[in-house]
Amino acid sequence: MLITITVPRLGWTMEEGTFVGWLKQDGEAVREGEPLFTLDGDKALQEIEASDSGILRIPPEAPKPGSVVRAGDLLGYLVAEGEELKSKPAPAQVRQSSGPFVDAAPVDAVTTPQQPADEISALPSSAPERAVSPGARRAASLLGIDAAQLQGTGSGGRARERDVLAASRSRPQEFTRPKASFSLQDKIAIVTGAASGIGAAIADAFAEAGAIVYVADINESGVAEKVKQIEKSGGRARLALTNVAEQASCEALIRRVLSECGSCDILANNAGVGHVGTILTTPPEELARLWSVNVQGMYFLSRAVLPSMIERRRGSIINMASTLGLTAMEDRFAYTITKHAVVGLTRSMALDFGPTGVRINCICPGRVETPFVQARLREYPDPEKFRAQMVATHAQKRMAQPWEIAAAAVYLASDESAFMTGSTFVIDGGYLCGK
Repeated sequence: MLITITVPRLGWTMEEGTFVGWLKQDGEAVREGEPLFTLDGDKALQEIEASDSGILRIPPEAPKPGSVVRAGDLLGYLVAEGEELKSKPAPAQVRQSSGPFVDAAPVDAVTTPQQPADEISALPSSAPERAVSPGARRAASLLGIDAAQLQGTGSGGRARERDVLAASRSRPQEFTRPKASFSLQDKIAIVTGAASGIGAAIADAFAEAGAIVYVADINESGVAEKVKQIEKSGGRARLALTNVAEQASCEALIRRVLSECGSCDILANNAGVGHVGTILTTPPEELARLWSVNVQGMYFLSRAVLPSMIERRRGSIINMASTLGLTAMEDRFAYTITKHAVVGLTRSMALDFGPTGVRINCICPGRVETPFVQARLREYPDPEKFRAQMVATHAQKRMAQPWEIAAAAVYLASDESAFMTGSTFVIDGGYLCGK
C-alpha cells in the first residue's frame, strides 16, 4: 500500500494532486508514524496560493525547518481566499494511495461538518460525512444516477466517478429494436440458420427492410413458425428446409431461388454449431461436424450462388464468423478453428471477386443472448453466476441482443455498404478491447 499526501479544505477536496508517494528501499509500504524526510531549512512550510483560488494555511503544529516529517503529520489547511476558519478544516496529511511514485495520484475525499469555533478542540476523530466528488456528480448527471445514494469508495463513503460508473454497469439495461434504417426493397435474400437466434433476427430485419426472404434451416417446425411470424408482420418469406452440411441440399436451394425469382441478391451464411473442448477432448467426428456446418456449408452455398451474382455484377454475401475468428478461448478448440476459417474464406473470396461487383464480408459478434446460449447456461449449477462471468468479458458488461447483429447484416446487404468487401465487421461490446 502506497502513501500519498492530500491537501483538502472544508467542503472541498482535490480530485487529483501532483504528490509523491513513498516506499522503503525494499518496496515495503511506509506505515503511519514512520519518518519520511527531514524538512530542510530553506523549505519551510509557508502560506501559499493554491489551486481553486485557495490559500494553504500552516498551523502552529506543522513541521518546522529541520524537523522530521512523519507519515500522518498535519501539514496544513487549504481554504478559499478570504474564507474565515469558522470550523476546523480537514488537515492535509499523509494518506494511502494505490500506485508507486505517481503524479496525479487519486486522492481520498475529506469533508468536515461545520462546527462553532469554540468547539474546535472537541471535534471527534470520526469518519467525515459522505459527499460526492465533482467527477462523480458530472457522471451521475449524464447517466441519470443519484450519486448521493451511493456508498462510495472514498473517505467516509464519498462517491467517486468510478462508483457512479460501477453503479451504471449494474443497472438493468433496456433496449428497443429500431426500425430498419436501410432499404432492401424487393431484394431476394437467403438466410441460413434462420429458425432461431441471430438467423431469425436477420430474417426479420431483412423482411422489415423490404426483402423477400428465404428462411433456410434444418429445423422444419422452426422454419415454418418463422415464416408465419414474418408474414403476420407484413413481410414476405418463403420456407426453405435446408441442410447446409450437405452439398446437394445447398445446391438445390440456390437452384430453387434462381428458378422462382430469377436472381439472388443476398446470401447470409449464418448457420453454425458449437462445441466445448480442447484438442485432446474433441473427437475427430466433432471437429468434422463443426467443419461441415460452419465452413463447408458456406463454401457450398457461396460456390453455387456466385456465378449468378457475377453475371449480374452485383450481390452481397455475408458470412457469420465470431470474435473467436480473430482471437481464441479456452476449451473452444473446434469452434475457434472453424471461425478463423470463416474469416479466411471471406477475405479470399473478397480478393478473388472484388472487381465483379460482388461483395463478401463477415460479421464477428461477441456473445449474443440467443436460445442456444440460454440453453447452455441452464446446464451449469449456478446459471446466473456463469452468465455474470460471460458478461464481464465485454466492456459494455452485457451480451448483445440478436437484433443488434441483424442490424449490421442489413447494412452489409444494402447498397449503402457498396465500398465494403473483405471486412471483418466486429460487433462485440468491447470484448476484443483488452485482448
